[in-house]
Amino acid sequence: MQSGASATDGHGVFGADKTGKLSFEFFNFRPGTNPAGAKNGSYGFHTNNEANPWWQVDLGRAFALGEVRIFNRLDCCGERSRTLRVLLSQDGTNWHQVYAHQGAPFGGTNGTPLSVGLGGRRARYVRLQLAETNWFHLDEVEVFGVNRTPD
Repeated sequence: MQSGASATDGHGVFGADKTGKLSFEFFNFRPGTNPAGAKNGSYGFHTNNEANPWWQVDLGRAFALGEVRIFNRLDCCGERSRTLRVLLSQDGTNWHQVYAHQGAPFGGTNGTPLSVGLGGRRARYVRLQLAETNWFHLDEVEVFGVNRTPD
């Protein structure tokens, strides 16, 4: 998966060939320049400054999901993720919000990524979205199935 994303069902990768999609690509940035698993504290994807920017991944089919782990950018601007929402969908059209971040800063490769439990909810699509007008960028997003063993 490109655009700073990886997904696993606890036994392997959901779809290593999957690419994350952005609401609007930053003027000069190309998704995939920070390949999946390459957490470096910078950004793996970047949108423009826009209303409710988002990043999403199509897992290829529905899975029972256990957790999404979100690694924030550490080199600057980490506060921009303060209104982060996690949404799930079966069809990529109808979305259900399962998490709303309350503004507290979170980290990433420094050992404090945001971990959102998904409780076995089934979804094919996972979307991260801001609830404001801003740039949206994260270092890495990991989506785990229910069979994953915690670290």
